[in-house]
Amino acid sequence: MEKYAKTRIRWKEDGLEENVTIKLSLDIVDAEDDRIFFYCDGLDEYKGIIEHGTDEWDVVGCTLYTNEL
Repeated sequence: MEKYAKTRIRWKEDGLEENVTIKLSLDIVDAEDDRIFFYCDGLDEYKGIIEHGTDEWDVVGCTLYTNEL
């Protein structure tokens, strides 16, 4: 299973969009901290965020699943 999802999000407050990296596990590695936007507890949680978003942002699309940060 891939470790990361390259994802496009839209902020609910202002509608601005940006590309982010979401890690598909809760394994935190200090060297990654500044490059990881959000941590999910597996693919099922990521799918839920795709469907329902969060309080602050929605997923607009996923461009890539990868093992490379």
